[in-house]
Amino acid sequence: MADEIVDRIVTRNRFALPLNLSALAWDWGSRGYSCERDSLAPQQSAPERVAGEDRLLCVQDGRLEILIEGQRRFEVEPGDEVMLPDGTKYRLENVDSREARWLLGRFRSSGLDLGEQP
Repeated sequence: MADEIVDRIVTRNRFALPLNLSALAWDWGSRGYSCERDSLAPQQSAPERVAGEDRLLCVQDGRLEILIEGQRRFEVEPGDEVMLPDGTKYRLENVDSREARWLLGRFRSSGLDLGEQP
């Protein structure tokens, strides 16, 4: 059952490596999401958060472990996309020996006219 949850919210290798940040931002923007950068030092955890809107997350460098609703842990790697529905309680932990960097998208509209895809 728990793996079904992960299968629903994680798309493994959604984006080819190395990540083309312009293409990823365009993809997310076309689906109505912002694209922000964030990072976490090696072996550190971020405070638990509650998604105030649907969110997307994609690891750029390193590996993150995500704890969902205080119950289900799973790892994501560069290129994986995670969909965190509005109201989801989650915490991120850098399980790598180097800085983890990721992109976070917050849902803002049903999509934008962004012109041609990069």
